[in-house]
This record gives sequence, structure tokens and C-alpha cells, in this order.
Amino acid sequence: MRRLERLNLLMKYVLLFLLIASAPLLPAQTTLRDAAAQRSLLIGAAADADEFGAPNRLDEPAYAATLGSQYNLLEPENAMKWDPIHPALMTYSFGPPDKLVAFAAKYNMRVRGHNLAWYAYNPAWLTTMAATATPDAMSAVLKDHITTVVSHYKGQVFAWDVNQRSDFRLGHG
Repeated sequence: MRRLERLNLLMKYVLLFLLIASAPLLPAQTTLRDAAAQRSLLIGAAADADEFGAPNRLDEPAYAATLGSQYNLLEPENAMKWDPIHPALMTYSFGPPDKLVAFAAKYNMRVRGHNLAWYAYNPAWLTTMAATATPDAMSAVLKDHITTVVSHYKGQVFAWDVNQRSDFRLGHG
């Protein structure tokens, strides 16, 4: 009986060896970016620069390396929202979003702009103005904002989140 058990065990090892030897070699480790590209997909992440005064995470080597190697799409999480990019009626601040767009260009990533109008992250001047302004006045401000921001990033941003639940008159943002 012992001989039969050894033969059975030997046969199991031979079978296991044959299965392993005949299996195709595993592909080299691939990135999410490479896997997406094989299927003509974009895979992205939202990222911040230093738009609220916090340290710029793009300056952290491990963070930047992961973001740049794993993704082919970058979406500014907050840097392109009204408050950071248009802090006063006649003032635009493109510094932080420009850093994100430059990072994306360096790593051959596409940029999706987020966002041109939203109910939150609005500057106080806009919320105050919306409480008393005419629809035509608000329309003019919105048109100026969209035209200025989109023109600044022409050829660098391939798509935009244009309007995401905007309601300036209800006190949001």
C-alpha cells in the first residue's frame, strides 16, 4: 500500500509539473495605464495642486511617480473650480491649475477640466452678487468666466465638466 501511495504522490507532482511547464508565461507586470491603453480606455485620477495653500503633492516623488505612471488622465479636483481660479470679479488665478496641466503634459496625460460651474466652491463675491444681480448680469459673469478659463486652457484640456448643479440663488457655496 505504501508503494501505491508513493506512486500516486509522484504522479501528482508530475502532473503539477506538466501543468506549470505548459502554462503560458505570465505577462510582465503592467500598469493600470498600459492595461487601459490596450483597450483604448482612459483611466484617471483627480489631483490637487496647492490651490488652498497646502503643500503641493505633485512635489512628492512617490505620489508623482504613481500618478504619472499609473494614469493617462488627470482631472483637477478643486483647482479649476470658481473659488480658487476666479477669486475676485476681475481676478483669475491660474497658478495651481497650470501646475496640474504641466504635470499632465510631462507625463503624457490627458486633462479633463473640472469644472466650470458648480453649486459649491464659489467665491463669496459671486454668491453675494447672485443674491441681487439680474439674470443678464449673472449671464455676463458666467460667460466671461467660461470664456476666460476655456480660452486659457485651449488645446490643453480635452473635455470639461461644464455645469454641475449650479444654483447661486439658494445660498449654496
